[in-house]
Amino acid sequence: MADLDVSIVSVDGSVWYGTATSVTSTTVEGEMGILYGRQPILAQMAEDGVVTVHSTDGEFLVFAVSGGFLSCTGANVIVMAEKAMPASDVSLEDVEKKLAALPEDGSGGERAQLRAQIRAAKRLAAA
Repeated sequence: MADLDVSIVSVDGSVWYGTATSVTSTTVEGEMGILYGRQPILAQMAEDGVVTVHSTDGEFLVFAVSGGFLSCTGANVIVMAEKAMPASDVSLEDVEKKLAALPEDGSGGERAQLRAQIRAAKRLAAA
């Protein structure tokens, strides 16, 4: 089986680059799995999305992703997100406190980013 070249980038810069055997992502249409040779696709990422990567060196990586797009050309996967961060950098307790402290009429974007971080941290913990 061939490998995927994967890039996860945000407005702030490159978050992760490497090779993977598979990638899953949360799009506005639902969860999508990608393997080498997949038909080309352009998908809109969910505002509170999660991207998981099974790297070729055996790592299971999880990223919290807010907005943006995913492009797949069969051998390459690029996630271009508004915000993205590794789940390993997330303190679940801190993020849950921040989310609880947000006013109900607060920024929907910030709320979505915090939900993405919570989902990513829980997925990583379950692995």
